[in-house]
Amino acid sequence: MIIDGYNVIHAWGLDTSNLEDARAKLLHILDDFAGFSGEDITVVFDGYNTKQPASETKHGLLTVI
Repeated sequence: MIIDGYNVIHAWGLDTSNLEDARAKLLHILDDFAGFSGEDITVVFDGYNTKQPASETKHGLLTVI
């Protein structure tokens, strides 16, 4: 399953006044879901307006790009 992180944050109405906290909350929820469902989940946060190259990390059961 591939998740567009920022779209879900906005669609779920998570507090975006601190995007770092919103990302952490989303990752926590999705990590719980991955453990429950057994799904392989990749969460993508687009790097719009950033000069940093894309990176891939693990967050619990999730792959985060």
